[in-house]
Amino acid sequence: MGHYEPRTYRELFNDKDRFFFNCRIQETDLQIGLGQGLSGASLMQAEDDTRALVLNLRRQIEEYIRAVPEFLTTLTPLAPAIWAPPV
Repeated sequence: MGHYEPRTYRELFNDKDRFFFNCRIQETDLQIGLGQGLSGASLMQAEDDTRALVLNLRRQIEEYIRAVPEFLTTLTPLAPAIWAPPV
């Protein structure tokens, strides 16, 4: 993969009314902001749910890449297979 670029733009998100967390799995690197009303166990559950969702979506993409390797490397639009996952 390419050179790592620090995500300095994330420093712009400083909303005191939100709870932010990162979900990093391989190349996936998301910053999630949750609104008020969540605390303790709810926040932990939200992080767990996010991680499970990302893992599931990555699995679908990785399976598609195994079946259609050019999906990983093409630099032009590629028509999806009829059975491609909706992600």
